[in-house]
Amino acid sequence: MALPTYGTMAVDWENRVDFDRLRRERLARAKEHLAKSEMGALLCFDMNNVRYLTATHIGTWAQDKANRFTLLPQNDEPILWDFGSAARHHQLHCPWLGERSRPGISMLRGAMTPEMGRAEDVAKKIRIELEMRGLHKEPVGIDIIELPVLFALQKEGIICEDIVAVVVQNFLKQSDRRLEFTALHPKVRFEPVHIVENRGRRRGRLEVSPFFLFQCLYSFKCFGGFVLV
Repeated sequence: MALPTYGTMAVDWENRVDFDRLRRERLARAKEHLAKSEMGALLCFDMNNVRYLTATHIGTWAQDKANRFTLLPQNDEPILWDFGSAARHHQLHCPWLGERSRPGISMLRGAMTPEMGRAEDVAKKIRIELEMRGLHKEPVGIDIIELPVLFALQKEGIICEDIVAVVVQNFLKQSDRRLEFTALHPKVRFEPVHIVENRGRRRGRLEVSPFFLFQCLYSFKCFGGFVLV
């Protein structure tokens, strides 16, 4: 057979989708773009971006809750905060994350009242991690955020900026050929992020990471969280 067929499952008798490579390269790309920016860290609440940085997932029911969050500091590894049981699950079953998976959630888009102090708790967690790395005076790029959490971060002295400033310019500079290919090649099409990630890479198709493509689409007023395959 001229082309490999990866099938839908991993097997011991054939080299199929290399998910370790997928995890490594996704995080490496995010670190590369962060290193080229003026920001000290990325703070992500969008579940697509959380998955992209940490390779964790708890089901699509949480897609619009903005409650899980991850911090990617300059020159360091991502830290994930999640529901307590989910955080423990990641510690046990996601060795690439290990003890950097911790309990802690945001406000569940208003399900938590201000009196519960969730916004302040999130801000304190982020401030502590930044201070430990000497990054507390550097801007932090954020993808999406609830206003009480934003205000709490600012109250902690954290400079909050739009994550688009980190990724769009670098993406456009480095991806002119990919964008031209997108316009000209009839086999390139849009599909949901989770479907593409589960399929992995296939020969003859173009992969653009959802983390950066979403921000690129955002800049052109094209919303939806889609990725090219």
